[in-house]
Amino acid sequence: MSNVFFNNPFWTYWALTFAVFLIYAASFLVAALDVREEIAEQFRKAEQRRARSRPRFEDPLAGRSVAATLDPGANRQLPPFLQWVYDEVAPVAQRLGIQARILVYQDSKGHPLVHVTDGQRLVSYRLDRTLAEEAQAGNPQSLEEARRRVEAFLRLEWLGDTTAMQRTTELAKEAKAKGETASSEEAAAPAAAASRQPPAAADPKAAERQRLIEEAKARAAARKAQQGQGSES
Repeated sequence: MSNVFFNNPFWTYWALTFAVFLIYAASFLVAALDVREEIAEQFRKAEQRRARSRPRFEDPLAGRSVAATLDPGANRQLPPFLQWVYDEVAPVAQRLGIQARILVYQDSKGHPLVHVTDGQRLVSYRLDRTLAEEAQAGNPQSLEEARRRVEAFLRLEWLGDTTAMQRTTELAKEAKAKGETASSEEAAAPAAAASRQPPAAADPKAAERQRLIEEAKARAAARKAQQGQGSES
C-alpha cells in the first residue's frame, strides 16, 4: 500500500498541489461559515428591531400651560435691581388680594419684566427701566408712579377692573396738562425778563447798530440842510 502512494510517480509530482488545494478548500469553508454566521446575526437583529415597539414621542409641554413652564428654579438668586422690583410689586399684589406667584426677569434692553401667574393664568408687564432706576435711587415721584402703573396694570389685567385704565388715562392727561403749563411758563419767563431789560443790556450789538443808524440819519439830515441853504443862495 505504501508503494501505491509513495512510490507512485503521480503522487510524487502532484502531492504538493493536492495539499495546497486542500488548504485553500478548508480556508474557503471556514470563511463561508463565518459569512453564514454574520448573515444569520444580521437577520436576528433585524427581527429584534421589527419586534421591538417604537418609542412613542412624548411632548414635554403636554398638559402644561405657558404659565407652568416659567420655573426659575429653587436656587435662583435675583440680582439687586430685580430683587428691588420684586419687593415693590409683591406688596401691591397682596394689597389687591392677588394670590399668585410673582416672577421678575429682565429683557434684552434691561427693562424689568414682571410675570404674575397662578399656574394657569399668566400676565406680564414691562416696567420702564429709567423709571425703575430713578425710583430705586430714591426719587419719590418716580417710586409713586411705578407703583401706580403696576397697580393699574394688575387691576385691569388680573382683576378685570376696566375703571383702572380710565383712571390711568385721566392721570396721564392731567400730568400732560401740568407739564405743558409748566413748559409754557418756563418759556414765557425768559421773554418777560428780556422785555423788562433795557435794549443796551439785552443786546449790546443791537444797541451799537441802532447808534450807527442814528448817526447816519443825522449826517444825512445835515447834508440835506446844507444843500437847501446852497440852493437858496
